Parts: sequence; C-alpha cells; structure tokens
Amino acid sequence: MSVTIKDIAKEVGVSHITVSRALNNNPNVTVATKAKVMEAAKRLHYTPNMNAKSLVLKRSFTIGLFFTSISNGMSPEIFYQLVEKCNRDVNKDYNIIVKGIDNLNSINQIAQTNFDGIILFSQSSKDASFVQEVKARNIPLVIINKQTEDIFSISFNEQKGGYIILKELLKNNHKRIAFLMGNESSASTASRLKGYNKCLEEYAINAENCIFRYGDYSYDNGHKIAKALIKDEEKFTAICCQNDDMAIGAIKAMKEMGLSVPGNISVCGYDGTNVAAMFDPSITTVRRPILLALELAMTKLFDLINGSTSEGNKNIMLEPELIDGKSIKHIE
Repeated sequence: MSVTIKDIAKEVGVSHITVSRALNNNPNVTVATKAKVMEAAKRLHYTPNMNAKSLVLKRSFTIGLFFTSISNGMSPEIFYQLVEKCNRDVNKDYNIIVKGIDNLNSINQIAQTNFDGIILFSQSSKDASFVQEVKARNIPLVIINKQTEDIFSISFNEQKGGYIILKELLKNNHKRIAFLMGNESSASTASRLKGYNKCLEEYAINAENCIFRYGDYSYDNGHKIAKALIKDEEKFTAICCQNDDMAIGAIKAMKEMGLSVPGNISVCGYDGTNVAAMFDPSITTVRRPILLALELAMTKLFDLINGSTSEGNKNIMLEPELIDGKSIKHIE
C-alpha cells in the first residue's frame, strides 16, 4: 500500500495539512518542521499523488514539446537531443509529451487541462494556425526557430549562418556551386538563401551560374539530388547543403559514383551535428546552438507558467558558429 501524507503526519507528529504545506515548500512552515517532513517522506519512500496535486493546484503537470513535423524535415540527431534534454532538465514533477502538429488527430487535444505549457520547434509557416489556437486557449507558449512579434521566441541568425558557410567555399576559390536547399516553405531555408545571395554578391559571383535544388532536409533527399546532378553531368566544384543529413547523403552518392570528397567535389553542411564531425571526411558545417535555445525556452516557459510578470525581451536571436572539417578543397 502506498504511503500517504497522513502516514508522514503520524510519523512526524504534525497535521496532514502541515505535511502538505511542507512538501509544497509553503513559506509558513518552519525550516525545522520542513526538514523533518522531507526526511520522513524520503525514509518512507513517499511518492506524490500527481492526480490529487493536479486537482488542488489546477495544473496538469504536463509540458508539450511540439514540432511542425517529426517525420518530415527533422534531423533524427537534433530531434533526439531536444527530447533527451527536455526530459533530463524539466522539473521532476512534470511529464513531457512529444508531438508533431501534422500528426494531431484534433486541435481539441490542445487544452489547458492537458498542458500547463508548450514549447514549439517551428519548421515552417504551416504551424501558424496551431500557434493561434494555443494562444486562444491561453496556454503559455514559447517558440524555437522562428521570430514572432507577440510570443516569446528563440531564433537563430540563419542569414549569417548561410553567409559564413558559403564564404568558406568562396574563399577557397569555388565559383560553380550546387545548393541543396531545404523545404521551400521553411523560413530557415529562405533566410539561409539571403545569406548565400549576400555572400555571392560580395564575391561578384552571378547566382545564375549556380545550381539550386529544393528538397526536404533528409539524408535520402540529399543522396537523390546529388546523384541526379552527377548523372546529368552538371558542372560544379562544390555542393552547399542546408543541413548535415543532406550533406552526408550527397557524399554517399558521390562515393557510390566513384568520386571523392573533397578530391573531386567539396561539400559543406549546416547544423553542426555530431554525425557530421565523425563522418569521413568530417564535414565543414555551421553549428546552431539548439540546446541552448531549448534551455532558454524552458526557463521562459516556467516563468510564464508560474505567473512571472517580467516581460523582458520577447525575441532572442542566437548566433551560429563555423565548424571546420575536411570536406572542402582549395582550388588553385
């Protein structure tokens, strides 16, 4: 039979109301009494009844970690890192529910009774209606990977990221470049393209001399597009990929067709994943501080859940970092 607060009260010699207050860190309970209650709870292996606690505090003790899509355009490594960190760092009283918006049976699943707060990792404009529904239900919300005007958000300087990764190719004298782009509907895809165009302009390279192919950020897509480019005998010296998964797929395709990287063709990626660092050759890429973004999002979300009135900066933008690899060759 499970231990109750009445068992702890009997053990310590106080009322069950005092025990309840002590376990919920009520300031009206003395430090000495609180210590006795906590010691007894630990010794008796007390486990809180979360259903009862939810009814008293009117909370679900559930946090939603949502993605625009889990199956489309989500790097497996990044997905795992986000979910693992969320589960590791969240308050131990809370459960985490992970969902893709594209797999929701009904928006009615999103309610205050189901979620105390939601973190959304946005991947495209397709999640706009979801955001509006969450706002309408007054559920605390923080968005990662998108700038917003009226919702707390943590985004990445994608334009700068696109600029600095392409600059690595251009300063190594690559002028004919194939770009393996992400989803056309993704704001990240468009922002990185702006960075590319700025860099091309500074180096006086006509974008019309480059090749642009849109995909879906997946390994399979990178493999497919790279193989098609080579079969079509397109002329290029480098492939600039919009994420590391596409870069790995492209390198795999080239190796299958007897080409070496960077001997025949140079390749760069984006995201700064561990797989890119361990790959052969290691991939020159751009790291987005995604785990830092999640940490900031969780801190802000719990501020909102706990009724913090401090508005602060609603839009935080984090800077990218160039990661050197061995996948780019200098052309003399």
